[in-house]
Amino acid sequence: MNRHLGFALIFFPILAGLPIVAQDVQPPGPLGSLVDIGGYRLHLWCMGEENAAPSVVFLPGDGDFSFTWGLVLPEVARFTRACSYDKAFEAWSDPGPLPRTHKQDAHELRLLLTRGGVKGPYVLVGASAGGPLARIFNREFPADVVGMVLVDATDADTVMGRMVDGKIVDYRVREESKGRPVPPVQTIQSSPPGPLTTEEQARYERNRSPTITKSYSPHDRLPANLQALDVWFRNHPNPLRVKANYPFRAEEYQQLFEDQQQSEPPLGEKPLIVLIADDSPRTVARQRTLAEQTNPRDVEKKMQKVAQATLSKNGQYVRLASGHEIHLYRPAWVIEAVRQVVEACRIQARR
Repeated sequence: MNRHLGFALIFFPILAGLPIVAQDVQPPGPLGSLVDIGGYRLHLWCMGEENAAPSVVFLPGDGDFSFTWGLVLPEVARFTRACSYDKAFEAWSDPGPLPRTHKQDAHELRLLLTRGGVKGPYVLVGASAGGPLARIFNREFPADVVGMVLVDATDADTVMGRMVDGKIVDYRVREESKGRPVPPVQTIQSSPPGPLTTEEQARYERNRSPTITKSYSPHDRLPANLQALDVWFRNHPNPLRVKANYPFRAEEYQQLFEDQQQSEPPLGEKPLIVLIADDSPRTVARQRTLAEQTNPRDVEKKMQKVAQATLSKNGQYVRLASGHEIHLYRPAWVIEAVRQVVEACRIQARR
């Protein structure tokens, strides 16, 4: 298989008799393997000794890809098996069943790892929105997870802003929960995405980014071949991605929030390191300016991430001078955090 930038045409399948929109140009060849998980394929990129344990699985944040971990994954592969992947609808992966939920993502990831030959147990490394997914994977398959690293991960009680009448209004995602049960996991046969509706096609065209000619910061820290992939896939998103809007996100965040209110931490004694992006100005004047400009929402989000260390009895946190994508700004810290969690897991396994 070509693991570089050769070109290969990827055909998006006809799902359950329903036509879907296909890419009209040839994407670059995949870095890893396309693994069938039940009539549709997800992209899995692995390095390192196949029998090394525990395997480390990297979960990208929203809008990022398997190769966004390109500064970290090869270094982790020096001491254990390391894999990243692309969720359904992203990069080389095929569209998947609807509705999209983190629970659906977790079950698809487990199928991908099992059918892709990635042996458990796993240390999960979740960046940004990959953090809630890591936690839901642990809730669904606790025996498969032995440790976790959260990389400036979104908190279940996160506060976000939305534009209302020309002003940004804060809201707490989980509080928008309607108390609906999260749908059961679907298959591509039971709930295929189908073609775009007229409204969805218009939204896709309306939201398409202008042509991107080079990687923007901090993705421009990636090696040149991975920057080229980043540019290509941001210019050529799968049109059906407009369907993947996670309508039950509030309900799932509410469930996670309730999990962390229990007397027993949801990760038990599993090793956990939480990395938090933080501003550390070097001058007193800059500190004062930053304090004056700081949005209370940003302060709360940092404190939420500090509290994530209590998700495990063996949890700890580190605040770093870094942008949000710590794995791009400060990859050495992520590599070291993963190394420490892997070693702690190995020690626990020998007891």
